[in-house]
Amino acid sequence: MKHKLCKTHTIKDEELNLAGENTIHEVDEFAGDVVSKTVYRHGRSSMEGTIIGMAQTFVGSNNVNLLKPRGQFGSRYEGGKDHSRAHYLFVELNDITKFIFRDDDKDLLEYLEEDGMLVQPKWYLPVVPMSLVNGTAGIARGWASNIPNYHMNDVINALFKLLRGPTIAEDSNSISLKPGYRGFKGRVEKSTDNDHGINCTIYGCATEISDTVIEINEIPPGRTIVEYKSFLQSLLPDASNRSEYSKMKYPTIECFQELHEDANNLRFRVSLDKGNMMFARKRGLLEAFNLVSRMPVETLNLLDEMQQLRQFLNAEETLTAFYDMRLPYYAARKAKLLERMSNDMTRIDNTIMYLEALDKGEIKQINRKKLIAKFTEKGYKAIPNDGDSGFDHLINLSCDELDIECVPNLVAEREGLHQRMEEMQKTRDTDLWIKDLEELQQKLAETDMEPQKRKVERTSASSASDKRTRFGL
Repeated sequence: MKHKLCKTHTIKDEELNLAGENTIHEVDEFAGDVVSKTVYRHGRSSMEGTIIGMAQTFVGSNNVNLLKPRGQFGSRYEGGKDHSRAHYLFVELNDITKFIFRDDDKDLLEYLEEDGMLVQPKWYLPVVPMSLVNGTAGIARGWASNIPNYHMNDVINALFKLLRGPTIAEDSNSISLKPGYRGFKGRVEKSTDNDHGINCTIYGCATEISDTVIEINEIPPGRTIVEYKSFLQSLLPDASNRSEYSKMKYPTIECFQELHEDANNLRFRVSLDKGNMMFARKRGLLEAFNLVSRMPVETLNLLDEMQQLRQFLNAEETLTAFYDMRLPYYAARKAKLLERMSNDMTRIDNTIMYLEALDKGEIKQINRKKLIAKFTEKGYKAIPNDGDSGFDHLINLSCDELDIECVPNLVAEREGLHQRMEEMQKTRDTDLWIKDLEELQQKLAETDMEPQKRKVERTSASSASDKRTRFGL
Protein backbone atom coordinates (compact mmCIF):
# COMPACT_ATOMS: atom_id res chain seq x y z
CA MET A 1 0.00 0.00 0.00
CA LYS A 2 1.32 3.42 -0.96
CA HIS A 3 -0.16 6.82 -0.31
CA LYS A 4 1.19 10.24 -1.20
CA LEU A 5 0.27 13.76 -0.26
CA CYS A 6 -0.71 14.45 -3.83
CA LYS A 7 -1.24 11.04 -5.42
CA THR A 8 -4.62 9.71 -6.48
CA HIS A 9 -3.93 7.17 -9.15
CA THR A 10 -1.63 6.54 -12.09
CA ILE A 11 -4.08 7.15 -14.95
CA LYS A 12 -2.83 9.37 -17.75
CA ASP A 13 -6.08 10.77 -19.09
CA GLU A 14 -4.51 12.03 -22.31
CA GLU A 15 -3.63 8.45 -23.29
CA LEU A 16 -6.79 6.80 -21.97
CA ASN A 17 -9.20 9.50 -23.22
CA LEU A 18 -10.83 9.58 -19.81
CA ALA A 19 -11.26 13.34 -19.85
CA GLY A 20 -13.16 13.45 -23.13
CA GLU A 21 -16.63 14.97 -22.98
CA ASN A 22 -19.32 12.36 -22.28
CA THR A 23 -16.72 9.59 -22.41
CA ILE A 24 -18.12 6.54 -20.62
CA HIS A 25 -15.97 3.48 -19.96
CA GLU A 26 -16.90 -0.07 -19.07
CA VAL A 27 -14.91 -0.77 -15.91
CA ASP A 28 -13.35 -4.08 -16.97
CA GLU A 29 -12.24 -2.72 -20.36
CA PHE A 30 -11.02 0.51 -18.79
CA ALA A 31 -9.00 -1.44 -16.21
CA GLY A 32 -7.35 -3.38 -19.03
CA ASP A 33 -6.45 -0.13 -20.80
CA VAL A 34 -4.92 1.32 -17.65
CA VAL A 35 -2.87 -1.80 -16.91
CA SER A 36 -1.57 -1.98 -20.48
CA LYS A 37 -0.61 1.70 -20.71
CA THR A 38 0.80 2.34 -17.23
CA VAL A 39 3.25 0.72 -14.89
CA TYR A 40 0.65 -1.02 -12.74
CA ARG A 41 2.03 -4.28 -11.38
CA HIS A 42 -0.85 -5.57 -9.29
CA GLY A 43 -3.00 -7.05 -12.03
CA ARG A 44 -6.23 -6.23 -13.78
CA SER A 45 -8.49 -7.42 -10.95
CA SER A 46 -6.81 -5.05 -8.49
CA MET A 47 -7.18 -2.18 -10.96
CA GLU A 48 -10.89 -2.94 -11.32
CA GLY A 49 -11.22 -2.67 -7.54
CA THR A 50 -9.33 0.64 -7.56
CA ILE A 51 -11.58 2.13 -10.24
CA ILE A 52 -14.72 0.95 -8.44
CA GLY A 53 -13.40 2.44 -5.20
CA MET A 54 -12.76 5.80 -6.87
CA ALA A 55 -16.42 5.95 -8.01
CA GLN A 56 -18.17 4.86 -4.79
CA THR A 57 -20.45 7.40 -3.10
CA PHE A 58 -21.99 5.72 -0.05
CA VAL A 59 -21.41 7.20 3.41
CA GLY A 60 -17.90 6.38 4.61
CA SER A 61 -16.41 5.90 1.14
CA ASN A 62 -15.39 9.04 -0.80
CA ASN A 63 -16.25 12.57 0.21
CA VAL A 64 -15.51 13.48 -3.42
CA ASN A 65 -15.60 10.64 -5.95
CA LEU A 66 -13.21 11.40 -8.80
CA LEU A 67 -15.11 9.08 -11.13
CA LYS A 68 -18.85 9.24 -11.76
CA PRO A 69 -20.54 5.86 -11.27
CA ARG A 70 -23.04 4.28 -13.62
CA GLY A 71 -24.40 1.09 -12.15
CA GLN A 72 -24.40 -0.57 -8.73
CA PHE A 73 -21.05 0.35 -7.15
CA GLY A 74 -21.88 -0.88 -3.66
CA SER A 75 -23.55 0.62 -0.62
CA ARG A 76 -23.47 0.82 3.16
CA TYR A 77 -25.33 -2.48 3.26
CA GLU A 78 -22.08 -4.40 2.80
CA GLY A 79 -19.56 -1.56 2.81
CA GLY A 80 -19.15 -1.51 -0.96
CA LYS A 81 -18.64 -5.26 -1.32
CA ASP A 82 -22.12 -5.54 -2.78
CA HIS A 83 -21.06 -3.89 -6.06
CA SER A 84 -21.85 -5.56 -9.38
CA ARG A 85 -19.21 -7.27 -11.48
CA ALA A 86 -16.90 -4.92 -13.37
CA HIS A 87 -18.41 -6.03 -16.70
CA TYR A 88 -21.74 -4.43 -15.73
CA LEU A 89 -20.29 -1.18 -14.36
CA PHE A 90 -19.44 2.03 -16.19
CA VAL A 91 -17.56 5.19 -15.18
CA GLU A 92 -16.84 8.62 -16.55
CA LEU A 93 -14.71 11.45 -15.26
CA ASN A 94 -16.55 13.46 -12.62
CA ASP A 95 -16.89 17.11 -13.64
CA ILE A 96 -15.33 18.28 -10.38
CA THR A 97 -12.16 16.25 -11.02
CA LYS A 98 -11.00 18.79 -13.61
CA PHE A 99 -11.16 21.47 -10.93
CA ILE A 100 -8.99 19.36 -8.59
CA PHE A 101 -6.39 18.39 -11.21
CA ARG A 102 -5.89 21.44 -13.42
CA ASP A 103 -4.87 21.29 -17.07
CA ASP A 104 -2.43 24.14 -16.48
CA ASP A 105 -0.31 21.81 -14.31
CA LYS A 106 0.14 19.04 -16.88
CA ASP A 107 3.40 20.49 -18.17
CA LEU A 108 4.81 20.40 -14.62
CA LEU A 109 4.34 16.65 -14.11
CA GLU A 110 7.34 14.35 -14.15
CA TYR A 111 6.51 11.27 -16.19
CA LEU A 112 7.93 7.81 -15.54
CA GLU A 113 9.72 5.98 -18.32
CA GLU A 114 9.22 2.29 -19.07
CA ASP A 115 11.05 0.55 -21.92
CA GLY A 116 11.83 3.89 -23.53
CA MET A 117 8.21 5.10 -23.38
CA LEU A 118 6.71 7.76 -21.14
CA VAL A 119 3.86 6.39 -19.06
CA GLN A 120 2.10 7.95 -16.06
CA PRO A 121 3.47 10.72 -13.82
CA LYS A 122 5.23 9.94 -10.54
CA TRP A 123 2.37 11.80 -8.87
CA TYR A 124 -0.23 14.37 -9.73
CA LEU A 125 -0.74 17.94 -8.51
CA PRO A 126 -4.23 18.36 -7.03
CA VAL A 127 -5.12 21.75 -5.61
CA VAL A 128 -6.15 20.09 -2.29
CA PRO A 129 -4.64 17.06 -0.49
CA MET A 130 -6.96 14.21 -1.50
CA SER A 131 -5.48 11.92 1.16
CA LEU A 132 -7.35 14.10 3.68
CA VAL A 133 -10.52 14.65 1.65
CA ASN A 134 -11.21 10.96 0.98
CA GLY A 135 -9.12 9.50 3.79
CA THR A 136 -7.09 6.33 3.57
CA ALA A 137 -6.59 3.19 5.60
CA GLY A 138 -4.20 0.30 5.20
CA ILE A 139 -1.33 -1.65 6.64
CA ALA A 140 2.11 -2.55 5.31
CA ARG A 141 5.26 -4.08 6.71
CA GLY A 142 6.31 -2.04 9.73
CA TRP A 143 3.77 0.77 9.40
CA ALA A 144 0.12 1.59 8.87
CA SER A 145 -2.03 4.50 7.81
CA ASN A 146 -5.47 5.36 9.12
CA ILE A 147 -6.75 8.78 8.05
CA PRO A 148 -10.46 9.66 8.38
CA ASN A 149 -12.28 11.73 5.78
CA TYR A 150 -12.36 15.52 5.98
CA HIS A 151 -14.93 17.71 4.23
CA MET A 152 -13.41 19.36 1.17
CA ASN A 153 -14.86 22.74 2.10
CA ASP A 154 -13.08 22.58 5.48
CA VAL A 155 -9.79 21.70 3.77
CA ILE A 156 -10.25 24.54 1.26
CA ASN A 157 -11.00 27.05 4.01
CA ALA A 158 -7.91 25.94 5.95
CA LEU A 159 -5.81 26.47 2.81
CA PHE A 160 -7.35 29.93 2.43
CA LYS A 161 -6.04 30.78 5.90
CA LEU A 162 -2.54 29.66 4.94
CA LEU A 163 -2.66 31.57 1.66
CA ARG A 164 -4.30 34.77 2.86
CA GLY A 165 -2.99 34.78 6.41
CA PRO A 166 -5.18 34.86 9.55
CA THR A 167 -7.68 37.67 10.00
CA ILE A 168 -7.46 40.13 12.89
CA ALA A 169 -9.75 37.92 14.97
CA GLU A 170 -7.60 34.83 14.36
CA ASP A 171 -4.11 33.86 15.33
CA SER A 172 -1.56 32.05 13.19
CA ASN A 173 -2.34 28.72 14.88
CA SER A 174 -6.08 28.88 14.19
CA ILE A 175 -6.09 26.16 11.51
CA SER A 176 -8.11 23.24 12.79
CA LEU A 177 -9.57 20.30 10.89
CA LYS A 178 -12.28 17.96 12.17
CA PRO A 179 -13.11 14.68 10.40
CA GLY A 180 -16.35 14.61 8.44
CA TYR A 181 -18.19 12.27 6.10
CA ARG A 182 -20.43 13.22 3.19
CA GLY A 183 -24.04 12.30 3.86
CA PHE A 184 -23.42 11.30 7.49
CA LYS A 185 -26.34 12.32 9.73
CA GLY A 186 -24.59 11.79 13.06
CA ARG A 187 -21.90 13.93 14.62
CA VAL A 188 -18.11 13.82 14.78
CA GLU A 189 -16.03 15.20 17.63
CA LYS A 190 -12.27 15.57 17.98
CA SER A 191 -10.64 15.52 21.39
CA THR A 192 -7.14 15.46 22.88
CA ASP A 193 -5.94 13.83 26.08
CA ASN A 194 -2.55 12.94 27.53
CA ASP A 195 -3.13 9.17 27.50
CA HIS A 196 -4.50 8.67 24.00
CA GLY A 197 -3.42 11.79 22.08
CA ILE A 198 -5.80 13.08 19.41
CA ASN A 199 -8.95 11.01 19.03
CA CYS A 200 -11.95 11.13 16.76
CA THR A 201 -15.30 10.09 18.26
CA ILE A 202 -18.15 9.37 15.85
CA TYR A 203 -21.74 9.18 17.08
CA GLY A 204 -24.67 7.57 15.30
CA CYS A 205 -28.31 8.51 15.88
CA ALA A 206 -30.97 6.90 18.08
CA THR A 207 -34.37 8.25 19.14
CA GLU A 208 -36.92 7.05 21.69
CA ILE A 209 -40.25 6.51 19.96
CA SER A 210 -41.98 5.30 23.13
CA ASP A 211 -41.13 3.72 26.49
CA THR A 212 -40.42 0.44 24.72
CA VAL A 213 -39.38 1.39 21.16
CA ILE A 214 -36.16 2.96 19.86
CA GLU A 215 -35.45 4.00 16.29
CA ILE A 216 -31.88 3.93 14.97
CA ASN A 217 -31.28 5.83 11.73
CA GLU A 218 -27.51 6.29 11.66
CA ILE A 219 -24.46 4.20 12.49
CA PRO A 220 -20.79 5.30 12.45
CA PRO A 221 -19.06 5.16 9.03
CA GLY A 222 -16.97 2.06 8.60
CA ARG A 223 -19.71 -0.23 9.88
CA THR A 224 -22.06 -1.91 7.47
CA ILE A 225 -25.79 -2.41 7.82
CA VAL A 226 -25.19 -6.17 7.75
CA GLU A 227 -22.70 -5.91 10.63
CA TYR A 228 -25.06 -3.79 12.71
CA LYS A 229 -27.95 -6.16 12.01
CA SER A 230 -25.75 -9.00 13.31
CA PHE A 231 -25.06 -6.97 16.45
CA LEU A 232 -28.78 -6.46 17.08
CA GLN A 233 -29.40 -10.15 16.55
CA SER A 234 -26.82 -10.85 19.28
CA LEU A 235 -28.99 -8.83 21.71
CA LEU A 236 -32.04 -11.06 21.27
CA PRO A 237 -32.89 -13.21 24.31
CA ASP A 238 -32.42 -16.46 22.40
CA ALA A 239 -29.09 -15.42 20.84
CA SER A 240 -26.68 -18.35 21.17
CA ASN A 241 -23.53 -16.22 21.10
CA ARG A 242 -24.56 -13.77 23.85
CA SER A 243 -21.72 -13.43 26.41
CA GLU A 244 -21.93 -12.27 30.00
CA TYR A 245 -19.90 -9.19 29.07
CA SER A 246 -22.46 -8.34 26.41
CA LYS A 247 -25.31 -8.70 28.91
CA MET A 248 -23.54 -6.27 31.25
CA LYS A 249 -22.78 -3.73 28.51
CA TYR A 250 -25.85 -3.87 26.25
CA PRO A 251 -29.60 -4.25 26.87
CA THR A 252 -31.59 -7.29 25.81
CA ILE A 253 -34.10 -6.53 23.08
CA GLU A 254 -37.33 -8.30 22.17
CA CYS A 255 -37.16 -7.84 18.40
CA PHE A 256 -36.23 -5.37 15.68
CA GLN A 257 -37.28 -4.45 12.16
CA GLU A 258 -35.32 -3.13 9.19
CA LEU A 259 -37.22 -0.27 7.59
CA HIS A 260 -34.46 1.17 5.41
CA GLU A 261 -35.45 3.61 2.68
CA ASP A 262 -32.56 2.32 0.60
CA ALA A 263 -29.13 0.75 1.13
CA ASN A 264 -27.60 4.10 2.09
CA ASN A 265 -30.35 5.43 4.38
CA LEU A 266 -30.79 2.96 7.20
CA ARG A 267 -33.59 2.68 9.75
CA PHE A 268 -33.86 0.06 12.50
CA ARG A 269 -36.83 -0.03 14.85
CA VAL A 270 -36.01 -1.87 18.06
CA SER A 271 -38.42 -3.13 20.74
CA LEU A 272 -37.37 -3.81 24.34
CA ASP A 273 -39.12 -4.02 27.71
CA LYS A 274 -39.24 -1.11 30.16
CA GLY A 275 -36.51 -2.56 32.38
CA ASN A 276 -34.02 -2.76 29.51
CA MET A 277 -35.12 0.69 28.35
CA MET A 278 -34.17 2.05 31.78
CA PHE A 279 -30.81 0.28 31.47
CA ALA A 280 -30.24 1.86 28.03
CA ARG A 281 -31.13 5.32 29.32
CA LYS A 282 -28.66 5.06 32.18
CA ARG A 283 -25.85 4.07 29.85
CA GLY A 284 -26.96 6.50 27.18
CA LEU A 285 -28.77 5.29 24.08
CA LEU A 286 -25.77 5.69 21.80
CA GLU A 287 -23.41 3.73 24.05
CA ALA A 288 -26.07 1.15 24.91
CA PHE A 289 -26.69 0.38 21.25
CA ASN A 290 -23.06 0.45 20.13
CA LEU A 291 -23.45 3.65 18.12
CA VAL A 292 -20.22 5.28 19.26
CA SER A 293 -16.94 4.69 17.43
CA ARG A 294 -13.57 5.96 18.63
CA MET A 295 -10.45 6.06 16.54
CA PRO A 296 -7.03 7.68 16.92
CA VAL A 297 -6.23 10.18 14.17
CA GLU A 298 -2.47 10.17 14.66
CA THR A 299 -1.69 7.28 12.30
CA LEU A 300 -0.93 9.62 9.41
CA ASN A 301 1.82 7.85 7.52
CA LEU A 302 2.18 9.02 3.93
CA LEU A 303 4.77 9.10 1.18
CA ASP A 304 5.96 12.64 0.53
CA GLU A 305 6.98 14.16 -2.82
CA MET A 306 10.42 12.52 -2.47
CA GLN A 307 8.73 9.10 -2.06
CA GLN A 308 9.96 8.96 1.52
CA LEU A 309 7.73 7.55 4.25
CA ARG A 310 6.80 10.35 6.62
CA GLN A 311 4.72 10.34 9.78
CA PHE A 312 2.56 13.37 10.50
CA LEU A 313 1.27 14.26 13.94
CA ASN A 314 -2.15 15.39 12.77
CA ALA A 315 -4.18 16.54 9.79
CA GLU A 316 -3.10 20.14 10.28
CA GLU A 317 0.58 19.18 9.93
CA THR A 318 -0.29 17.15 6.82
CA LEU A 319 -2.06 20.16 5.31
CA THR A 320 0.88 22.47 6.10
CA ALA A 321 3.32 20.02 4.48
CA PHE A 322 1.09 19.89 1.41
CA TYR A 323 1.04 23.70 1.32
CA ASP A 324 4.84 23.91 1.50
CA MET A 325 5.21 21.33 -1.27
CA ARG A 326 2.47 22.66 -3.55
CA LEU A 327 3.07 26.44 -3.51
CA PRO A 328 6.38 26.39 -5.50
CA TYR A 329 4.54 24.61 -8.32
CA TYR A 330 2.35 27.68 -8.75
CA ALA A 331 5.49 29.72 -9.39
CA ALA A 332 6.49 27.06 -11.94
CA ARG A 333 3.00 27.19 -13.48
CA LYS A 334 3.18 30.99 -13.77
CA ALA A 335 6.58 30.73 -15.51
CA LYS A 336 5.18 28.10 -17.92
CA LEU A 337 2.10 30.19 -18.68
CA LEU A 338 4.24 33.28 -19.35
CA GLU A 339 6.52 31.21 -21.57
CA ARG A 340 3.50 29.92 -23.48
CA MET A 341 2.15 33.47 -23.87
CA SER A 342 5.55 34.69 -25.02
CA ASN A 343 5.65 31.96 -27.68
CA ASP A 344 2.12 32.89 -28.76
CA MET A 345 3.24 36.53 -29.04
CA THR A 346 6.20 35.44 -31.19
CA ARG A 347 3.86 33.35 -33.36
CA ILE A 348 1.56 36.32 -33.93
CA ASP A 349 4.44 38.74 -34.66
CA ASN A 350 6.04 36.28 -37.09
CA THR A 351 2.73 35.64 -38.84
CA ILE A 352 2.04 39.36 -39.29
CA MET A 353 5.55 39.91 -40.68
CA TYR A 354 5.19 36.90 -42.98
CA LEU A 355 1.80 37.99 -44.38
CA GLU A 356 3.02 41.53 -44.96
CA ALA A 357 6.17 40.23 -46.67
CA LEU A 358 4.11 37.96 -48.91
CA ASP A 359 1.79 40.85 -49.79
CA LYS A 360 4.77 43.07 -50.73
CA GLY A 361 6.46 40.27 -52.66
CA GLU A 362 9.49 40.27 -50.35
CA ILE A 363 9.08 36.53 -49.71
CA LYS A 364 7.73 33.94 -52.09
CA GLN A 365 6.33 30.55 -51.18
CA ILE A 366 9.29 28.34 -52.02
CA ASN A 367 10.56 25.02 -50.70
CA ARG A 368 10.82 24.47 -46.96
CA LYS A 369 14.62 24.71 -46.68
CA LYS A 370 14.85 28.05 -48.51
CA LEU A 371 11.84 29.41 -46.66
CA ILE A 372 13.47 28.66 -43.29
CA ALA A 373 16.66 30.39 -44.49
CA LYS A 374 14.60 33.47 -45.46
CA PHE A 375 12.96 33.56 -42.04
CA THR A 376 16.36 33.49 -40.35
CA GLU A 377 17.75 36.14 -42.72
CA LYS A 378 14.80 38.49 -42.12
CA GLY A 379 15.14 38.24 -38.32
CA TYR A 380 12.08 36.10 -37.52
CA LYS A 381 12.19 34.56 -34.04
CA ALA A 382 12.12 30.77 -33.83
CA ILE A 383 9.79 29.15 -31.27
CA PRO A 384 11.30 26.33 -29.18
CA ASN A 385 9.89 22.86 -29.91
CA ASP A 386 7.99 24.13 -32.94
CA GLY A 387 9.26 21.47 -35.32
CA ASP A 388 12.91 21.03 -36.21
CA SER A 389 13.34 24.63 -37.32
CA GLY A 390 11.14 26.53 -34.89
CA PHE A 391 9.10 27.92 -37.79
CA ASP A 392 6.46 25.22 -38.32
CA HIS A 393 3.79 27.72 -37.22
CA LEU A 394 4.52 29.65 -40.44
CA ILE A 395 5.25 26.77 -42.78
CA ASN A 396 2.00 24.98 -41.86
CA LEU A 397 -0.31 27.96 -42.36
CA SER A 398 -3.35 27.04 -44.44
CA CYS A 399 -4.37 28.91 -47.60
CA ASP A 400 -7.10 30.76 -45.72
CA GLU A 401 -4.55 31.91 -43.13
CA LEU A 402 -2.15 33.23 -45.80
CA ASP A 403 -4.41 36.22 -46.49
CA ILE A 404 -3.31 39.79 -45.73
CA GLU A 405 -6.85 40.47 -44.50
CA CYS A 406 -6.08 38.27 -41.44
CA VAL A 407 -3.63 40.91 -40.13
CA PRO A 408 -6.21 43.11 -38.31
CA ASN A 409 -7.51 40.08 -36.39
CA LEU A 410 -3.94 39.09 -35.49
CA VAL A 411 -3.21 42.62 -34.25
CA ALA A 412 -6.30 42.51 -32.02
CA GLU A 413 -5.27 39.07 -30.75
CA ARG A 414 -1.80 40.42 -29.96
CA GLU A 415 -3.22 43.34 -27.98
CA GLY A 416 -5.41 41.02 -25.91
CA LEU A 417 -2.50 38.66 -25.31
CA HIS A 418 -0.24 41.53 -24.26
CA GLN A 419 -2.84 42.62 -21.69
CA ARG A 420 -3.13 39.05 -20.32
CA MET A 421 0.66 38.81 -20.05
CA GLU A 422 0.83 42.02 -18.04
CA GLU A 423 -1.91 40.75 -15.72
CA MET A 424 -0.12 37.41 -15.28
CA GLN A 425 3.19 39.11 -14.48
CA LYS A 426 1.47 41.07 -11.71
CA THR A 427 -0.32 38.00 -10.33
CA ARG A 428 1.20 36.45 -7.20
CA ASP A 429 1.68 32.70 -6.92
CA THR A 430 -0.74 32.60 -3.99
CA ASP A 431 -3.39 34.39 -6.07
CA LEU A 432 -3.27 31.62 -8.68
CA TRP A 433 -3.91 29.02 -5.98
CA ILE A 434 -6.68 31.09 -4.39
CA LYS A 435 -8.40 31.38 -7.77
CA ASP A 436 -8.23 27.59 -8.23
CA LEU A 437 -9.69 27.01 -4.77
CA GLU A 438 -12.49 29.52 -5.31
CA GLU A 439 -13.46 27.85 -8.57
CA LEU A 440 -13.31 24.41 -6.92
CA GLN A 441 -15.47 25.60 -4.03
CA GLN A 442 -18.02 27.03 -6.44
CA LYS A 443 -18.09 23.80 -8.45
CA LEU A 444 -18.47 21.80 -5.23
CA ALA A 445 -21.54 23.88 -4.33
CA GLU A 446 -23.05 23.22 -7.76
CA THR A 447 -22.34 19.48 -7.77
CA ASP A 448 -24.78 16.92 -6.43
CA MET A 449 -22.58 14.82 -4.15
CA GLU A 450 -25.28 12.72 -2.53
CA PRO A 451 -24.83 8.94 -2.29
CA GLN A 452 -26.50 6.71 -4.86
CA LYS A 453 -29.81 5.26 -3.78
CA ARG A 454 -30.53 1.57 -3.95
CA LYS A 455 -33.74 -0.04 -2.75
CA VAL A 456 -33.47 -2.94 -0.28
CA GLU A 457 -36.07 -5.36 0.89
CA ARG A 458 -37.46 -4.56 4.32
CA THR A 459 -36.90 -7.48 6.66
CA SER A 460 -37.53 -8.31 10.27
CA ALA A 461 -35.68 -10.25 12.91
CA SER A 462 -36.97 -11.37 16.27
CA SER A 463 -36.74 -14.01 18.94
CA ALA A 464 -38.10 -17.50 18.51
CA SER A 465 -41.56 -16.25 19.43
CA ASP A 466 -41.43 -13.97 16.31
CA LYS A 467 -42.99 -10.62 17.27
CA ARG A 468 -42.91 -8.93 13.84
CA THR A 469 -46.47 -7.63 14.14
CA ARG A 470 -45.66 -5.69 17.32
CA PHE A 471 -45.21 -2.42 15.43
CA GLY A 472 -48.33 -2.76 13.29
CA LEU A 473 -46.29 -2.44 10.07
